[in-house]
Amino acid sequence: MPVNVEFRDAANSVLFRESLSLDYPLEDVFYLYYPTAPRSLMFYLEGNVALPKSTTLDTIFSMCSNKHIPVVVWARIPAVINPEHTPQWH
Repeated sequence: MPVNVEFRDAANSVLFRESLSLDYPLEDVFYLYYPTAPRSLMFYLEGNVALPKSTTLDTIFSMCSNKHIPVVVWARIPAVINPEHTPQWH
């Protein structure tokens, strides 16, 4: 069963909407539409929930409570204030 997914940029502008199979990973879908987009993009759900690029639409869809509206995914480049800073993840 296809799901409706919508990708937006950091300014909340809609990049594209599509009805897609549940087994597609986020990065595969996004880079089909924007093949020259930076590979440093990160994907987020509402509430600033970061998603691994390999996350499938099925995983995202199962996290959503309302199955009748499009799943919205934001694609953003991580902001780095100090380019010499090494992120600490734990």
